[in-house]
Amino acid sequence: MQVYKSIEELPKDLSFGVTIGNFDGVHKGHQGLVREIKEKCSNRGLSLVVVTFVPHPLVILKNERSFLLNSYKERQALLEKLGVEHLVELNFTRDLSSLQPDTFLDKHIFIRDGLKFFFLGYDFAFGANKAGDHEFVKSYCANKKVEVEVQEKQEETLGTFSSSLARKFLRTGEPLKAQEVLGRPFSLS
Repeated sequence: MQVYKSIEELPKDLSFGVTIGNFDGVHKGHQGLVREIKEKCSNRGLSLVVVTFVPHPLVILKNERSFLLNSYKERQALLEKLGVEHLVELNFTRDLSSLQPDTFLDKHIFIRDGLKFFFLGYDFAFGANKAGDHEFVKSYCANKKVEVEVQEKQEETLGTFSSSLARKFLRTGEPLKAQEVLGRPFSLS
């Protein structure tokens, strides 16, 4: 897997599909999303590009510390294990968080040719005040000939897979439930 700081750094001749998210913990929901988009990209002859953030937005926006389920290097390894070919780790800043959704897409996603497929998680939102939702992305991409698809919510008996749920189970001393959410035993390094 190649790691970049910007989509601009991707190989110039690359045709790709993209998904964006924090991917903290790379839990079962993330795993399903990545596998699904990987297959859909492969069926279209596209490479998969995952866009994420370093540091995690909560570090900047809420000064949260010691909440991540894995380190950034561990996240890279987990995504690589799922077959991610290209990982873009955008530097998350207050300025980035305050961008309007169209400006974020113009400056950080649509800054080069090759994007053909935009795959979004069911709870995806971005930009100032999370104004960039599914409908915004679909409208934005309509005249760019970029296909947009939204993943269904994935649930189990424990509830929706989420990093927050895994953290909750770890805080309440329920590591086996956290393992069910993560799809692997929780570990520290």
